Amino acid sequence: MEDQPMAPQHVRIELERSGGFTGLRRCASMDTSTLTPDEATRLREAIDRVDLRGLTNSTVDSALPRLDLVVVRGDQRLHASLDERAVPAELRPLLQMLDQRMGPC
Repeated sequence: MEDQPMAPQHVRIELERSGGFTGLRRCASMDTSTLTPDEATRLREAIDRVDLRGLTNSTVDSALPRLDLVVVRGDQRLHASLDERAVPAELRPLLQMLDQRMGPC
């Protein structure tokens, strides 16, 4: 009997940007179940490059946009709230992917 390849793990990510000078709330989400296979792979790879558990919730400066990020991967759910100053470089590509889908909440 041949080993069957494991199905890629389901991932859902949600981002809410709020605050800053404009005070606008904007939201985006991505879910591997609704993406093309290439998009789903890129999303998983972008998430793999970030130490999600290492994201620290920062004291939010009201003059800066606040980011609320939720990542659900399999049965794990991680949440972080941080401001623009606290965004690590390895998180920026993932945020750029989400920014392309940003709209009103």
